[in-house]
Amino acid sequence: MKPERAARMISGLALPADVKSKIAELGAALILDGAANNEAAAMAAVADVDVWFGPGLTPAVFANAKALRWFQTASVGIEYFMFPELRDSDVVVTNMRGRHTAVSEHAFALILALARVLPKQWLQQQTKTWLIPEPDEMSALNGSRVTVLGTGQIGSQIAARARAFEMRVTGVNQFGTPTEGFERIYPAEELALSVAQADWVVNAMPLTDQTRGAVSAAVFDAMKAGARFVNIGRGKTVDQGALLAALRSGHLGAAALDVFESEPLDREHPFWDMSNVIITPHSAGVIPGFTVLELGVGCLFRNLALYQAGQPLFEPVDKKRGY
Repeated sequence: MKPERAARMISGLALPADVKSKIAELGAALILDGAANNEAAAMAAVADVDVWFGPGLTPAVFANAKALRWFQTASVGIEYFMFPELRDSDVVVTNMRGRHTAVSEHAFALILALARVLPKQWLQQQTKTWLIPEPDEMSALNGSRVTVLGTGQIGSQIAARARAFEMRVTGVNQFGTPTEGFERIYPAEELALSVAQADWVVNAMPLTDQTRGAVSAAVFDAMKAGARFVNIGRGKTVDQGALLAALRSGHLGAAALDVFESEPLDREHPFWDMSNVIITPHSAGVIPGFTVLELGVGCLFRNLALYQAGQPLFEPVDKKRGY
């Protein structure tokens, strides 16, 4: 149903002039921008606003948002914003889609780096050392097994790339729902069983009440000796202490980690000094040529046109599930 009036919106991000012009072209009125840095101004302005974009929609601000109908995040993950009042409301939430290609490519960069022991060879390059790795230091992806935790857009893209390397691909999602591109899907309650035969385990889960700490000590114990673990999902879905213990014991062969329980990773954390760990600074979603703001406003423009026309918004998230 078409809205009774043109959208009135607040942006939590400070917007450049060309973005403001595009919002006006789409027929919306920008009431306040940069609101994430001024909660008092946001609370005063939000009462008659239909749309919120980006950060700054706190529970206190939301309590005044009596007319709010749609919240467009400027991120893929929504766990930072999903406070109970918003989750239980009728406000539609949409997030920033379209970064799954970059994240899945990053996941495979990490897999290949571990498989071909590239960190060790890069260190040898620094000392001009010519030392060919032993065959048992390297891993063949062809014919190996990978379990992907999370079978949404990112997980499915990882599965597609794994099939291109002729890997055998299984996955895990909440209910064990069959998903194209996976030989088998396990329900979340069988997560430990799903990893038992895997040479590689790639975590692509969002952070929800159900996934928090899901990759536990029991899951690491269930992995085959020497398996490798890659995390491009969310840091808090993993018991980081259990991961450290599995790496130190040698049961887990190696890990490549883009996300952590607390970020940035503490400079004193043991991960930094471990030869069987690769660390990247939550950079999997970086897309060449685009800033986070540019990606976010692209989603905003697409949905704003739909909103003004009274059409369903593009890929709203399930607030109850958290993704």
